[in-house]
Amino acid sequence: MYLSAILIKNIRLNTFFAEFCLLRRKATIGIFKKKMRKYFNHRIKKLISVREIVTIEYLELKPDFSYGEEVHGFWEFVYVDVGSITCSLDGEDINIATNEFMLIQPNTRHSYFTNNQTAPTIFVLCFRCNSQILEVLKNKVKLTGETKKVLADIMNETKSTFRLPFDTKLRLVDNPIVGGQQLIENYLEELLIKLVRHELNTARELKFFMSSIELENSLVNEIIGILKDNLYGDIDLDQISKQLYYSKTYLNNIFKNNMHYTIMNYYNELKINEAKKLLREHTQVSKVAEELCFESANYFSKVFKKYTNLTPKQYKKTIY
Repeated sequence: MYLSAILIKNIRLNTFFAEFCLLRRKATIGIFKKKMRKYFNHRIKKLISVREIVTIEYLELKPDFSYGEEVHGFWEFVYVDVGSITCSLDGEDINIATNEFMLIQPNTRHSYFTNNQTAPTIFVLCFRCNSQILEVLKNKVKLTGETKKVLADIMNETKSTFRLPFDTKLRLVDNPIVGGQQLIENYLEELLIKLVRHELNTARELKFFMSSIELENSLVNEIIGILKDNLYGDIDLDQISKQLYYSKTYLNNIFKNNMHYTIMNYYNELKINEAKKLLREHTQVSKVAEELCFESANYFSKVFKKYTNLTPKQYKKTIY
């Protein structure tokens, strides 16, 4: 009996101790949970995002250098390291002196020539970027010491990454430096951001400019949405203007600045791309014209040829 009593007492003590430990553990976990912080993700908003680098060149030019007129769909950054050079931009001659640069917008006609007195040295970097805030740099700008250093970083990384001189296409050196391409892109974005900051001067101006850009981007997206919704219908600029409560001129201007097309040209481009898809599905030309709401098959053929340099029937023959 005495042994049984001792055993029962031990079992009770062990049970009590186990329950005490469990309660203490739960209390500790509860306190720990109360002390744990909540963490939230923050999505980084990129002011400038470079999509692709097209060319990078450091050129020592002759005194009688000239480069004929060209137009292309990417940004062109031209910096004069030594001497001076003249850029003819949309018919206006602009002199770029030592330590100055120009940022030439996509689809802008331009050419270069020298004054036959000095042999200039220039740095040219072409890239693709959809950031509209770059428009604040469309005038001739002088580099500061800080931005000049970033430009030197770009050139140093370029020498260790790509073959120079440039020839039609960027090609990697035999043993490119690790991360060189990414650093070139990062340095370029840093350079552009610092130049934009310098031009805008104050945070107030930047805030105002960003607000206007966000408004424009929102309107452009709304316009594109309306056009896509009416791909198999018919809508004109008057109707879009009434729908969005902005004037036709304003809408057309911001759309062209952002998309490099007028609204109706972009609408036709969308329709022609859709027409190509239908033609590839062996839909008859007259049926395509009818479905996409062209006033006649002849008018459809005329618009199709304007955008593709082929008639719909010629296009169908190129499909395999």
